[in-house]
Amino acid sequence: MSEMQELPGLFDANRVPSAKQVAFASALARKSGTVVPQALLSDRVGLSAWIDRYKARGTRAAYPSSKQVAFAER
Repeated sequence: MSEMQELPGLFDANRVPSAKQVAFASALARKSGTVVPQALLSDRVGLSAWIDRYKARGTRAAYPSSKQVAFAER
């Protein structure tokens, strides 16, 4: 039986966020009227948690999707 080899840096918590991740966080901050903490701009895991927290506060999360409404109507 072979052992799994680790991929270096794949799950490293100190990796820098991607440009798309930073852009999405900035867009969420503008929509919610907040500011992305500067420390999170160098922490991929922390920024991901911040995005999850603020993404859930969006107005779309409070309402069902059109597919959900169609299913309920059937």
